[in-house]
Amino acid sequence: MGHLYFSSNVFLNEQNNDRYQLVYSSQLYGTFFSVYGKFTVSNNTLKAVKLKLINYKGVLNLNLTDFVIADSFKSVEVQDLMKNNKEVTLDCLQIGIKVKAFSEEKNMEQTCNIPLPEESGTHYLEVSRTLIEMDPNHFIFDEEFKWRDGYNNAIDKDLSKFEGYRRQNAKVNTNVSTDEDGGKDPGGLCPKGYQLIHR
Repeated sequence: MGHLYFSSNVFLNEQNNDRYQLVYSSQLYGTFFSVYGKFTVSNNTLKAVKLKLINYKGVLNLNLTDFVIADSFKSVEVQDLMKNNKEVTLDCLQIGIKVKAFSEEKNMEQTCNIPLPEESGTHYLEVSRTLIEMDPNHFIFDEEFKWRDGYNNAIDKDLSKFEGYRRQNAKVNTNVSTDEDGGKDPGGLCPKGYQLIHR
């Protein structure tokens, strides 16, 4: 279940077809990055989505490797912080992005044909992120996927094996981007991003 702690706004209308709008921000490998989306709208229908990742402060560059957009709005249960964590149902257009370090920048654009709501402020865009493991490199230790203590051999991160860790962070965030993966959450605890759609 998602958590609606904070949300921003996204404008899906023909007047904003040429703008890149912020849809997601996070930090991996010490690099802060943001993902921007350009949304092409025609006749109250979303026709195309183009995404671009911008790296800010940090030593490793990240890039998008793929993204998936749902073919329609779906009802999603979330806990709303502003309503004392009460469960609420949001109508969301879901986008799943894949991010990887040391990968080539690709043209991330997809066509679609998704009818949009007529009213503003009734639907959300939901963005979830999955981190893809780095290709093997003898000079870089992939700390998002492995643990090491300097004495023992590095082991794969599987937070489901560390009960204290899961219990300690359960109240902080149970909405990690890979929580459907049975407790494995490479890339740290990263909540989904929510944007209120304006028309």
